[in-house]
Amino acid sequence: MKYTPAHSARRIAIVSTLCAALFASARPANAALSAGALAIIGYNDNESENSGSDSFALVATETLTAGEVVYITNNGWNNSTHHFEGANISGAVGAGAEDLVMLTINSTILAGTVIKSTENLSGAVSWTTSGGIPMPIGASGSFSELNLKWNYDNPSGPLSFGDEMYIFQASSTENPLLNVSRFIYALDFGERSHSDTENWYDSGGLNSLGFSQGGNLPDGLVSTNPLLGSGVYITVPTVSDQTNSDPNDNTAVGLDPTVEYYNGTYSLDLSNQDVIDLQTSGGTKEQWLALINNTGHWAPGSSIFDNTGAFAGGLSFSGVPEPTRALFLGLGVVLGMFRRRCL
Repeated sequence: MKYTPAHSARRIAIVSTLCAALFASARPANAALSAGALAIIGYNDNESENSGSDSFALVATETLTAGEVVYITNNGWNNSTHHFEGANISGAVGAGAEDLVMLTINSTILAGTVIKSTENLSGAVSWTTSGGIPMPIGASGSFSELNLKWNYDNPSGPLSFGDEMYIFQASSTENPLLNVSRFIYALDFGERSHSDTENWYDSGGLNSLGFSQGGNLPDGLVSTNPLLGSGVYITVPTVSDQTNSDPNDNTAVGLDPTVEYYNGTYSLDLSNQDVIDLQTSGGTKEQWLALINNTGHWAPGSSIFDNTGAFAGGLSFSGVPEPTRALFLGLGVVLGMFRRRCL
């Protein structure tokens, strides 16, 4: 077959189109995070019950791309009403019954990176812990640092209900607590005034403000409008509970309620031999989540906040694909095919 300039032009156009597609596919997509993409690996409860100033640490278990926005709250999730306690569409309800923090990813975050709520990683992330939450007309609310171990009934007393922390994404920046699009991670810790042998809150009384004293492990049902009743909801990706031997779990942990895990600083124990071994060999997302979600790998202390030595660069992940290598490999295959075609 005789190739004309027109044929060559078409070949060049096709190759250019394929190359553009390969480059586009190699660039990080601004897609929603998967369950477990961020995990809580430590918290510091300074025992102040009058202001939100408690800190925590997260780890990325997969690459996070610029533009992603996630929220962290210690509002309890209620599986009966399908929304966070205190969240509503009118009144001072933007932060729910407790607190809401927003985390914005400004540049690529690699798997294994430890993200502390007290740092911005040289601008790679931004924390929003103050200022108004976008709300519809007639409603208001403000972001604030988390105040863990809160007791509405007796804020100056020794009794505590422990707390929960949820990482989630929302389909709208307006009233995010009522626009949950997926749950990324959940953590429950601390003993409460009622029996709670399964860690996660199942039943019990209400506090003086009429809100539940704890939070459920989300079942994936999210109310579209709490005023319309609990029967109107959507289904979103959610987390599961390893502490109850769920074989599909890799995204939630409930610390032993018989131990006062809510008092002080607790985190992933970097001196634990299992943690050391996985750090040495490098683990996958699933392996790290399984290790993090095992309460036996947590201990009092701030090792994860002061990570040094072998953990100075964060947690060690293996098997992370290199987009650039995949790009050039794919490009080479395409060019090879067209070269043979032209011979």
